[in-house]
Amino acid sequence: QIEEEVIEETDYDGFTTYVDKNGRRFRRRGPTVLADLWNMDPNEKIDVEVNKHGTPCGPESGLFASFLGVVARNGLFTPLELNWRKAEFRPYKAKILDLVQTKFRYPAATTKWILSTVNRRWSDYKTKLKSKYYDPELSIEEILAIPKPEGIIDTHWQTLVNRWYTEDFQRLSKINAENASNMKTPHTCGRMSIARWKAIKTKETGKEPDRLETFEDTHTRKNGTYVNGYTATLIEKAYTLRQEGSFDNEQIFQKVHGPEHPGRVRCAGLGPTPSTYLGPSCSSASINSTTTSNSNEVDALRSEVIELRNELAEAKSEVVELRSGMDQLQMEVDTLKTCSCNIFVGRRGQWRVQFVHYLHQAKVLHGVDKR
Repeated sequence: QIEEEVIEETDYDGFTTYVDKNGRRFRRRGPTVLADLWNMDPNEKIDVEVNKHGTPCGPESGLFASFLGVVARNGLFTPLELNWRKAEFRPYKAKILDLVQTKFRYPAATTKWILSTVNRRWSDYKTKLKSKYYDPELSIEEILAIPKPEGIIDTHWQTLVNRWYTEDFQRLSKINAENASNMKTPHTCGRMSIARWKAIKTKETGKEPDRLETFEDTHTRKNGTYVNGYTATLIEKAYTLRQEGSFDNEQIFQKVHGPEHPGRVRCAGLGPTPSTYLGPSCSSASINSTTTSNSNEVDALRSEVIELRNELAEAKSEVVELRSGMDQLQMEVDTLKTCSCNIFVGRRGQWRVQFVHYLHQAKVLHGVDKR
C-alpha cells in the first residue's frame, strides 16, 4: 500500500492534497466541509427557490442539501447515540433549524424537508461508519482501540459501537439490508434531486413533467437504454396502457407501480406525502388498496375463529354430558355398594327383598335372576 501524507488542509470543495513516497502530488475528495458557507457574513443569507411542495428546486438546492449533509455529520447537532424519532432529539432539531436559518432564507413549508434531509443524511452517515469499522470477528474493545473517525465525540462513538452488537440493532440491520436489496429502479439523476430535475424540465418545455414522464426520463441512460430489465418491463407496461387510450399518465403510473408507500411519493422527490401530493381521497384509496389483501386475510381468520369457537362449544357440551353420565354412573356404583353391604349384613329372609329394591333404584334389574 502506498504511504501517503497530507500536506494541505481540506479545501472548500472537499478535496485534500496528498503526496506519496515518490513525491507525486494528487488530490482526493474528502468529506464536504463548505468552509465558505460557515464563514459567510452573518448579515447575508442565500435565498432558496422551492416548488409548490416546499422542496428546494433552484440552482442553490445542491448547496443547500450539501450543507445539511455537513450538519448531519456534526455531533453537536446530530448526536450518534440518540434516537431521531424520540423526544430526546427535539432540542437538537430546533438547534439545526436555528443554524440553517442563519445561512438560508426559505418558506416555512420547507422546514419538514430540511429535517427529513438531515435525518436521511445522518442515517446514511451511520451506515457508512458501520460499513467501514464494524467487523463481526472483532470485539467491542478491539474496534474501540482503532482510531475513531475524525470529528466524532468520544462518548458518541463508544455508544454507537456498543449498539452495533445488540440483538435489536442486528435485527434492524438485517431488515434494512433486505429493504435496500429490494430497490429495483435506481435513477440516473446522480447528485441532482428529482425536484431540481423537474424544475429544469419545466423551464425547458413550459410544462411540468408528470410522474410517468419523470420515471421514464430519469431511468433511461444517455444512450437510450434503461437502467435494468425490471425498469424496462415497467415502461413497456406503461406503453401498452397508453396505447389503449383509456387512462391518463397519472392513472397509468399508479396501475404500473402500485400504491404508494406511507410517507413518500414515487418520482416526486423528498418532501411530498401521498396526502399532500395526491390529495386525501387518492391517498385513502391507495391505503385501502394496500390493505385489501390484509382485510381478506383478517376475514378468513375471523371465520376460522368462529368455527373454532363453535367446535369448542360443542366440545364443552359433550364434556357436560359426559360428566352427567359419570355422576349417574357413580350413583349407580354407590347404590350397588350399599346393596352389597345390606346383602351381607341383613337378616336372613329380608336381604332378598332389599336387594331387589336397590336393583330397581339402580335400573339394573334386567338380567337378574329373580329366584
